[in-house]
Amino acid sequence: MGTPPSRWGKATVILLKKYTMRMNLSIAIVPMVGKRVSNTTLDDTCPLPDNGGGNDTSGDTGLTEGDFDWNEQTQGLVLGSFFLGYATTQILGERAAEYFGSRIVFGLSVFLSSVLTLLNPVCAWASLELFIFIRIVQGAIQGVTFPALFHLLATWLPPKDKAKLVSIMYSGTQVGVIVGSVGSGWLCHSEFLGGWPSTFYVFGVVGLTWCVPWFLLVHDTPRHHPRISSAELTYIQSNEDSLVTRKIKIIPWKAIMTSRPMWAAIMCAVGANYYFYTFLTELPSYFSNIQHFKIAQSGLVASLSSLALIIVAVIWGTLMEALTKRRVLSVLSVRRLSMALGYSSSVLLLTACFVKCDPTMAAVVMILAMGISGTSYSGGRLIEQDIAPNLASTLVGFNNTIAAITGFLSPVIAGAITNNNQTVSGWNTVFIVAGALSIFTTTISMIFMSAEVQPWNTPPPEQGVSTLPEKREGTSTGKEALQ
Repeated sequence: MGTPPSRWGKATVILLKKYTMRMNLSIAIVPMVGKRVSNTTLDDTCPLPDNGGGNDTSGDTGLTEGDFDWNEQTQGLVLGSFFLGYATTQILGERAAEYFGSRIVFGLSVFLSSVLTLLNPVCAWASLELFIFIRIVQGAIQGVTFPALFHLLATWLPPKDKAKLVSIMYSGTQVGVIVGSVGSGWLCHSEFLGGWPSTFYVFGVVGLTWCVPWFLLVHDTPRHHPRISSAELTYIQSNEDSLVTRKIKIIPWKAIMTSRPMWAAIMCAVGANYYFYTFLTELPSYFSNIQHFKIAQSGLVASLSSLALIIVAVIWGTLMEALTKRRVLSVLSVRRLSMALGYSSSVLLLTACFVKCDPTMAAVVMILAMGISGTSYSGGRLIEQDIAPNLASTLVGFNNTIAAITGFLSPVIAGAITNNNQTVSGWNTVFIVAGALSIFTTTISMIFMSAEVQPWNTPPPEQGVSTLPEKREGTSTGKEALQ
């Protein structure tokens, strides 16, 4: 018996809500700034379609009016500012989750982030500097979410269940991208609440509404869950060697940073997240400025890419779980195979360099590249939980700090490359950087990775280890689990 669908189903909804608020600016920034494209037949630019393409272009000039006069470098800074703040609170988030519980940490993060989402349009109109500042603060608030969530996973999921259940849970990020892409594209194209500002108003209100059932229904650990069945609790406790059973007060950083498996996790975080954030933040601009898609079309391609990833991730995760339980493949073999296939999509991304001005083929390549990467959710993204379940949220927080820096660098580097250079070759350079980095880091990660719990996961008592308390009848510590 594994973790019931209600548990990971709610985890999926968690990530759905989180990513709708993160995705909307990537779509909204297109009408916010407008665009200027060249209506020529030069080899390095794509001519406008007969109907003018884009978003309400003016005549044949290729000029699209927007509310803000931001060049590509400024746009990259605006898109990346969220991740600059996101990088600052990862370690804080994991320690807070370990001591206060994920229910409070995650719930407050979504509540405060939703409030700031509502304020985004006002801040943008007030000044560029204020808008960047509010995005940094919003990123810092959301930075605690993944460490808190991984603390739940390390508490609840035995290793043999993770490939399938984490793949399904991670589909919430892509459902969030789908909802954010399609919803933001539709809202920006409409006249509702002024067009692009409505993306922030709608998703902000949805986030505040979401907080009500979260605080009413969500709990933290299986041991203190008020309605867990005895069969499920027995199943989870039978795997306690691989689950969080101790609270580490003093983190053994020297042992961690000299561990080869930890460096495998770090390499995975760098390559995978730079690749993902290139898709997340830059794809709408690429399709709008180069392939001349309308904003709704750009949102549709982004949503189809995420849908492909969901399908692949769930099917692959289910297959890997079955092969692991039947002992056809070891956990380590599953991790390596999933990672290798997942990041072979990096090679596919490089083929986008040969697409040039074929919008249909460009869309197909991007959808396939994103879809194939879905197998990686059964691979390198689980290293931290495999090697150190007692420290999983700490390690995820550390690696997410690195990952968030790539989230800042990705749009900034793309903006620098394409600044006054909205050309096919300019965007090819963006894709080459993302693909090559992913291939390099994946190779290193596969060499160093392990699925064995490391000795430093349970340091001796003198280094500050406390065992999690047993449940006492009629009492609750306030640390409960997703129900």
